[in-house]
Amino acid sequence: MHFNIIMKKLSLNNNYSRLLPIIFLVIVVLPLSIVFNADIISRALGTHLSNQYNDLNHYINLADKFKCWAFYPLWPILIRIFSTISTIDLHRSAIILSSVIGLIALFIGTNTINRLSIDNRLSLALSSLYVLSPMTVFFFVGYTEALFSLESWILLAIIINLTFRHSWQMHDYILLFSICIAIGLTRASILQVTFSTLGSLALIAIKSKLDKNTQSDFSRYIKISLIMVTGCCVGYLLFGFFCLSENMGFFAPFSVQEEWGKSLGFRPMFLLNTRSPIIDLWGLYYPFIILTPYFTDFSLSKIRFRFLPQVLYQNLPLTLLLPPLGILSSIFSNLLNRRYKPRQDSDLVNDIYFKDLEFLFLYCSLFALSHALICFLTQEQYLYSVGRYIFGQPYFYVALTILVNSKLKVFIKNPKSTFIVSLSISVIYLLKNFIDFGNSKLLL
Repeated sequence: MHFNIIMKKLSLNNNYSRLLPIIFLVIVVLPLSIVFNADIISRALGTHLSNQYNDLNHYINLADKFKCWAFYPLWPILIRIFSTISTIDLHRSAIILSSVIGLIALFIGTNTINRLSIDNRLSLALSSLYVLSPMTVFFFVGYTEALFSLESWILLAIIINLTFRHSWQMHDYILLFSICIAIGLTRASILQVTFSTLGSLALIAIKSKLDKNTQSDFSRYIKISLIMVTGCCVGYLLFGFFCLSENMGFFAPFSVQEEWGKSLGFRPMFLLNTRSPIIDLWGLYYPFIILTPYFTDFSLSKIRFRFLPQVLYQNLPLTLLLPPLGILSSIFSNLLNRRYKPRQDSDLVNDIYFKDLEFLFLYCSLFALSHALICFLTQEQYLYSVGRYIFGQPYFYVALTILVNSKLKVFIKNPKSTFIVSLSISVIYLLKNFIDFGNSKLLL
């Protein structure tokens, strides 16, 4: 597909239906949650009897007097600036600022999903899954989710533009570098960005060797990767040197996390029971489910990976609901019936839409997967916050968008039913999370 044709497919059209999920969120979900629990208002205003709500107080305390800790500086600084300008107390400033930034992130997100979608129907469906995600609640509770999502959407939009631009200007480098510095000052992200960029480059290189007819602008992807990794490193360097000036040590933000019961280890029981909400189990498996269709025509030595997507997608509704059970049932079904037959999906190799967005798909898939792996390998007692990291960030939804719009969607059986059930569960879960916020229940 030529450059001008692909850009036409990715261009923003005049159909505003993509905004319907945001409208539904604002005029249905939010008011309905308040009807069920009016304490949401008092908690958002900071007048609730108990305001000891998870990370919010940490950010407020850091905004009042910043110090070197596990929480990164950009969000507390923005809270402080907004509070000073608006003369609103820090608690309300955090809530208002995150809500405004969160809504902006949702608008940019639906716009980007629309650009990546080949028709309005898919755009609306995928935008709905993103906007009405259960983790959208964190956009309105004063956490870093809103800021990090906005930064991430800007980063992904830049990557899309650079992917289809014939030549780069200096301002392209500066913009990409600057947003990565901001990301590096918002959250610990060096490991995720490095893992995602190196993994993407490695997979593209391997697949290019397997398919000799495949052409890829590999040097462009290397350039993008180097800028992103360097930008995130510079962001942390600024924070690290501040910690040094506070006599806390350059890597103090990482060492502090050891006090939260984190250590490196392999705990296979989490594959069956995360000891936390079911969404964390989904967050552990879903990035891998999204990524596996990429390996349809993949082979290393005598190992062929064609079976992976077929196993994971054979009983997709059950796999999405209870991933371990769905995967095991598919494996036993194939073994007992001996009906496994390799699919002839050679046309997937010729999917030009996917080929043009291959780096973006891999980067987003691996970024989501990196969060799942980090939690799986470092958390001791239970696998908290995996769902929040996966379903509260753009990367999973961009990877899903590219998958659904490409020929790889052939693995998804009964897509309409799967979408309806998934969206229904998401809306119910989102409503529950808003109510829990009002009840001061722990949201992880």
